[in-house]
Parts: sequence; C-alpha cells; structure tokens
Amino acid sequence: MSEIVLSSKTIFEEISEACGSFAVAHCVSEDLQMSRGVAVGVLLDQRVRVGGVAEIKVEKEKEKDFYIFYSVTKVLYYHKPTQIHLFVQLKDRLKDLGINSLIIPKLGCTLDGLNWYQVHGLLKNTFDGSDELKFEITVCDPENFQIPSHHPAPIEEKSIDFFDFSTTSSINNILPVEITCASTNNMFQKCLTNKLLTADLWATVRLGQVVRVRDNLVIWAIQGDNVTFFQTLETQINETVAMGLNSSIWTFPKSEMIHYNAFLSLLRSQLADNERRYGIVVSDRNMTTQVNQFRGKWPRISTSHRFHSPNSNNAIMVHQRDQTSCVRGRGGRLAGRGGRDGSAEHNMSTAIYSEALRSIVSVG
Repeated sequence: MSEIVLSSKTIFEEISEACGSFAVAHCVSEDLQMSRGVAVGVLLDQRVRVGGVAEIKVEKEKEKDFYIFYSVTKVLYYHKPTQIHLFVQLKDRLKDLGINSLIIPKLGCTLDGLNWYQVHGLLKNTFDGSDELKFEITVCDPENFQIPSHHPAPIEEKSIDFFDFSTTSSINNILPVEITCASTNNMFQKCLTNKLLTADLWATVRLGQVVRVRDNLVIWAIQGDNVTFFQTLETQINETVAMGLNSSIWTFPKSEMIHYNAFLSLLRSQLADNERRYGIVVSDRNMTTQVNQFRGKWPRISTSHRFHSPNSNNAIMVHQRDQTSCVRGRGGRLAGRGGRDGSAEHNMSTAIYSEALRSIVSVG
C-alpha cells in the first residue's frame, strides 16, 4: 500500500523536517542535460539507460543520510518521457534499501508537460503493488513555484582541421589524449613535431592531469576504459575553467572525444549558465551535422592514479584545482555508486549535495 500526500513546501523544507530513512527522486534524460549543476560525471559513470535509476548517497556529518535517485525516462533531454518508465525500478531500489519514505516533485509535470493526474495514478498503482512496505510519498508543489532557467553551453560543428585553429588567439584548443595510446595518436604527434610539447615532459604526465602547453592550447590526459572516466573528465573541465583562459570558446577534435555523445553532454552541462557564456566548437573535416547515438565500449576496468613531481626546468604549467602552477592536477576524485547496474560507494561533499538538490528543484 502507499500514501501520497501533496505538500505546499519545497523539497529543501521537506528534507529538513524529514525523520528516519528517506529518499528524494526526480526524472532525468539519459544524456543528463536536464541535471542542472549536479556532478554529472558521477552519474554518467553509472551508465544507466532508459528505465533505470541512478543514485547518489548523501552522507553528512551530524545530519541524516539519504539517497537522491535519478529515474532515467528518456534518451535525450528534448524527448518526451515514457510514463511506464517512471517508477518501477525506483520502487525496486527503495525496497532493496528498506526505505519507505520518498520525497518528490510532480515528476515529469513541469518541463516535460506530463498530466499530473495520469502520473498520480501510475504512482499509486506502482507503489500499491508492494506487500513488504507501506510507502509514504510526499509530492512537493509549493505555491508560485518557479523553474530557474538552464542553458547548456552551445555547440557548433565545423568541417575544419583542429590545428587550423591553433593560430587563433580568441579560441582555446583543448586536446584530449588517450594516455596509453599517445604514440599512435596523430594529433598528439603533431604537437611533438611542432615542438609544442617534448616527449620527456609527456613521460611525466599522468592520468587525469591538465597540461597548459601555451596560452591557447591545453592537453587533457584521459583513458577511455577507466572506470571513472567521466568523473575524471568532469574534474579536468573544472580545472580548465579555473585556469582563467583568455577565450570562452573551447575547440575540440571530434576524433579524440572518446564516448562522444556522453563526453559532449558532460561538457555542455559543466559549462552551462556561466557568466563567461562558454561556447564549444567541434572540429572534423569529415563532420556530419547529425549527432549519432552513443557508440563505443563502456569502461570496465579501473586504473590507479600515480603522481610525480615535475622537472625543475619544466616551464609548462600543469593545473591543480584552483591554481595554475608547476603542480600536478589530480584528475577524478569521486567514485560513483552505481545505479541498478553500478557499483562502488562514495561520500558526497556538501557542495555536490547542494547542487544535486538544485538539479531536482530546477527540472522537477
């Protein structure tokens, strides 16, 4: 059985007053473009498809722990969600955890425009079918509720060679380099040939680091089959933003953007709603205007991070968090807990917890 209560309070207010074990949930698309401000890399690494549920466990000192669930109801953010995918696995996961208290917005009824009465009926039918737990579901619908605007960074695709941008000071060139395949990477070999980077210096670079080769050229050391690929990538994006590069236009070679659609989704989300109004240019002489469905092998193995001090004569800057100096960047720092098919636990910081909740109240 289930009890559904409509509340005029906000989700934040309901959380602050909640007792015992509880969870918060909302709907997202598979590309996570709807997740305003949240640590998207953590969720992408859970690799949840339509009908599945991604999750973050919020652990706060001296306060109650709870879960935030992301029910994936559609492939792309501009698609219409499928109502049948809204609640089934969410209910299963709550049962697994022994949680019977759920706080939600009117799921799918704000930006997606679903009919609340239909969603309410589906909610009731799904959760009434459980004999093990009596679910208490609080639906937040505060009066005069306003949805904050959310604008992912725009993308432009150009049929042009990546290095044709290298002489343009008004554009930042970002080159992701698969750290285990650098010797066969044509883009990277061009950097060595043009003496933009020395082989000896590259030998000291480790996974997850951000190397500023010159004012408008940055290299990201990545590994596509790393289990925390997107978390590492998210950290690299944030570290590059913190560098304060001259231009707000970032250019990437499509051939080096591993897991292209998810890579682009994370990039657009991280650069969204920034006062610098970032823009993304993807270069490829053979570029087509259609963005294809995700293809490629998902990560299945983990790789440890190793850190080495740079040579004293190294004049190239390697970025770490909020400073640009001759100090190595750390790369990914979070290990996500899987959704229905994921694994591994992590502790969430207060900042990520706050952003995760903002993502809920911004999209409903």
